Amino acid sequence: MSQLALAGGLPAVRRPLAGFKGIGDEERSAVLRVLDEGTLSGFYGSPQPRFFGGPEVLALEDAWCRRFGVTHAVTVNSATSGLIAAMGAIGLGPGDEVIVPPYTMSATAVAPLFYGAVPVFADIEPNWFCIDPAAVARAITPFTRAIVAVNLFGHPAELARLRALADAHGLFLIEDNAQALLAEEAGRLAGTIGHIGVYSLNVHKHIQTGEGGICVTSDPGLAQRLQLIRNHGENVTEWVGASDLTNLVGFNFRMPELAAAIGRAQLAKMDGLVSRCERLAALLSEGVRGLAGLTPPAVRAGCRHNYFMWTLRYDAATVGAPRSAFCRALQAEGVPVSEGYVRPLYLLPLFQQRKAIGPDGFPFTMRHRTYPSGLCPVVEAMHDDQVIQFQPVSWDVDDEQIDMIVEAFHKVHRAAPALDWNPAPERPVLRRPAPRVLYSKPAGDVLGESETLLSDNCRLLEEQRRVSAHLSTGAPRSFCLLCGADIAAAPWFDHRAVVYVRCGHCSHVQTRNRLPPGYPEAQAPGLAFGDWYPSADRHAFDSRRDRIYQAKLDFVLTATDELGIDRETLLGKRWLELGCGAGYFLDALSRAGVERLTGLDASVPLVNYANQMLSRPVSRHWSGSLPSALAAHEADVIVAWFVLEHVEEARAFWRALGGCPPGTIFCFAVPTLGLSTLLETTVDHHYARNLDSMLHCQLYTEESISHALQVAGFDPVVHWVFGQDALDLRRMLSVPLMERASASFRAALAPALNAALDPLQSAIDRTHLADARHVIAVKR
Repeated sequence: MSQLALAGGLPAVRRPLAGFKGIGDEERSAVLRVLDEGTLSGFYGSPQPRFFGGPEVLALEDAWCRRFGVTHAVTVNSATSGLIAAMGAIGLGPGDEVIVPPYTMSATAVAPLFYGAVPVFADIEPNWFCIDPAAVARAITPFTRAIVAVNLFGHPAELARLRALADAHGLFLIEDNAQALLAEEAGRLAGTIGHIGVYSLNVHKHIQTGEGGICVTSDPGLAQRLQLIRNHGENVTEWVGASDLTNLVGFNFRMPELAAAIGRAQLAKMDGLVSRCERLAALLSEGVRGLAGLTPPAVRAGCRHNYFMWTLRYDAATVGAPRSAFCRALQAEGVPVSEGYVRPLYLLPLFQQRKAIGPDGFPFTMRHRTYPSGLCPVVEAMHDDQVIQFQPVSWDVDDEQIDMIVEAFHKVHRAAPALDWNPAPERPVLRRPAPRVLYSKPAGDVLGESETLLSDNCRLLEEQRRVSAHLSTGAPRSFCLLCGADIAAAPWFDHRAVVYVRCGHCSHVQTRNRLPPGYPEAQAPGLAFGDWYPSADRHAFDSRRDRIYQAKLDFVLTATDELGIDRETLLGKRWLELGCGAGYFLDALSRAGVERLTGLDASVPLVNYANQMLSRPVSRHWSGSLPSALAAHEADVIVAWFVLEHVEEARAFWRALGGCPPGTIFCFAVPTLGLSTLLETTVDHHYARNLDSMLHCQLYTEESISHALQVAGFDPVVHWVFGQDALDLRRMLSVPLMERASASFRAALAPALNAALDPLQSAIDRTHLADARHVIAVKR
């Protein structure tokens, strides 16, 4: 057992961990009770007793008050809704500031935006990862209205100090207690010390109703405002005698009766469910105690930690291996650990671009707040280098498996000095994990014949365009355009007047010198979608196309073991296809049973065609950038069979991927990205620009894409080698282009094509991009 699983040894965890299920007969009986009664929601949005909810909701609220020692509990449909309601209840308005920690679920910092207020981030303390009262004190301004204390990972923040600070400045203290059920500070339950406490009943918490939340307070005025905001309060303000109508434009945050009934059954089990996690965490902490460089979770004196997360602090210098290598080794041993938690929230595009509501930057226009990198150095150091997490609440682990997990930590710790070490962390040299190949078939096995389908990559303009090709000479570049590393002067290879260099850091290939041809205006040909194949072959073309997209889908859906989820769960996720074209992959997804899917494309005709073909419109025109598309669309699975035409666009896309939440699945094809500058001419790019791209080529090699992926926080988990004929650029570009071009066009542009295609063909041959490598990667 001494040999690491990464090196081919047997994993320490010999029985894989199963997900914990805390739902049983009690919850089943509760659901049947509601179904038999027949009222699935007891709320009415009008002046009557049922405005406050049905019998199950009222019973859960009453039981919660008694169990937690508060006078008011207000159920909601999620803790996110609870946070929004809490911000409204305290009278938050445009231009106000709310002090929040940067290490938490994004809802904590987003909730103030709904009322025009802006978050001010205060750093965390390094021992229990909660907001630092000293940093809070420094962040208070005349515009501050509230402090949000997140009792993170199940450990209470310094709540007494924060409440005293809030009271001294006339502020509200809101506790985000989503993770800290039954956590305590000095004998007082977390969630009950602030003016309002917000609990989560999400599926991942100690007790759950699928989705749900509860706000608690002992202030009757705040309780009334929470109830009004929850349920269309504008309809009943006169009935309840509310004189201050601020923020009482109500939402629908109502909890259904089914969820409340499950919540009552779960509440009865709460102590046992929390104790289970506490025991597991105690055994893990004891098991790794004494391993140099690993610090088990700390518990502040007088506090109770419920161990929603078991969070280690990692010291790479002491252990002798980088955190990423240590975690990969643990994962190979069968221990589901993760690096860090969530990226510090102020680094999300929302705060970097300072744009939330409407196109003009509201509410950030109300306060001049910027969110630079380095704003909270403690959280950045913790997240980037030190935090390793295991989630007890999610796993059903017996004592034997606990011993196996502990054994895995010791095993990896002993072998740590031999793990991959990065001597320059400021410029990490990331090595791509060896891919596990699901398939290795020639194209003939998939398509019936060895022929590359090029239609999606070779769309030309649908109408004739005039082109002005004035290609200028540029200065040689001494740095990599993709990663910024210095490039040695020695060329990768030299073909005629074009010199190609390959970055030794990330393997990106680019031209060092430019060709200076200048060509007069010429009339470009007009080609329609699919014109790469003669009309007589259209039926065969359609058949090949459908089979390719089905093969792509089969590849993704058969990777469930590597992704650690079942097929139904994967199909139930939110899918986003960037560059959906005419919707063929969307159609394959829809036929497979995916209901939550969106496709984006820059071509209006293709989007219209896709929505005509699909049973329901899911394809949309998107004229913005790829990063803005990612920021505007929440997705669990991102599919990108599209083209990155320029290196600036590629860099921006990889950076935007870094903002995706952990667990995001990214599917793409290497040659599509790798040959992006060659294969696409879209309606807003002239032929000259396309030729300029060919002459001044960027080749995103498999190595450079893998490097960029891992810098963005993704690990490639599956490769599919899709064999095809050697990539013949002259057949793809020169022949179809020239066959349809006018004589003047051929005379003007043929020299440029000839000058460009030969060196590029040599570059492609050298980068071994003849095979289509489809990749699935998962955000850490």
